[in-house]
Amino acid sequence: MSEFTSNIVITFSINNLEAESKTDYIEKLKDQFNELHGIELQDYEIQDIQEKEIQNEKKSNYWRDR
Repeated sequence: MSEFTSNIVITFSINNLEAESKTDYIEKLKDQFNELHGIELQDYEIQDIQEKEIQNEKKSNYWRDR
């Protein structure tokens, strides 16, 4: 009989969150994953962070309200 160990790699690619900064985003993401999945993420596990500026609310509503 043998004992085995392994690493399990899981990728979540959809986690859009609004944040004031990259640090704020990471903290919000860690909190969200802990609440939803019971997973305590480490900073090094969060990779490929992409930032997208949010347009001013008045600009984004301009075409929709016409």
